[in-house]
Amino acid sequence: MNVLKHGCYALLIAGCITFVITSFSARTIPGAALAGSRFTERMGFRIMFSQVLKGSALAAVVALATVAHAAEAPAAYTKAVMEKVSKAVEYPKMAKMRHQEGAAVVAISMDASGTPTSATVEKSSGFQSLDDAALAAVKAAAPYPAPAAAGDVVHGSIRFAAE
Repeated sequence: MNVLKHGCYALLIAGCITFVITSFSARTIPGAALAGSRFTERMGFRIMFSQVLKGSALAAVVALATVAHAAEAPAAYTKAVMEKVSKAVEYPKMAKMRHQEGAAVVAISMDASGTPTSATVEKSSGFQSLDDAALAAVKAAAPYPAPAAAGDVVHGSIRFAAE
């Protein structure tokens, strides 16, 4: 859901930036020079802004459809995957020596055979070395059992605690 929210924010910001760039680069608006009025100029900007927003809205709908296609993996499958990942975790030596601790929350997208198509850190542990170790464990533990459906996404936490 965070991916969806941040994607929509990014599309809205991109639309606004596009509007600003188009506004300043296109100083002359067709029809404004003929009429010579400020009203026509303002209407041209409004029309241009409206077109940019429509384009951004269309892109947001496409992004929503794409993100909504990914499904949450069932709890039993998530548990099986995360148990396999936890066995492959290697605590980075320097992080352990420095007593760096934390939990990295990862998202793993699966294809129909159980091969991870992508793995990302959703929430950082606070240390890059621990985040990298979490992603390395996800890769090292592959392949996983086949999910119920291709595109299932497993969310899990990998905890690093110095002993």
